[in-house]
Amino acid sequence: MSGRPNQKVFEYTTEGMYIRSYESISELRKEYYSTDKGVRPIFVNKVEDYDFHVTPKNTIVLKERPYRDSICFLY
Repeated sequence: MSGRPNQKVFEYTTEGMYIRSYESISELRKEYYSTDKGVRPIFVNKVEDYDFHVTPKNTIVLKERPYRDSICFLY
């Protein structure tokens, strides 16, 4: 196999409660944006040191597992 290794991402509610993790960003895209024709950029928002994405279900997806207070700060 070639290319970059998969990057695990984590989904949280806006209150900071953990929902689930995805094994890769492409798995997240398939879950929420399966009808898109191209590759949607996911992590375009950045606050402090956190890259995040707000999903259509109004949840937050991050590349790392932060503290609950950090998630409430992002939203």
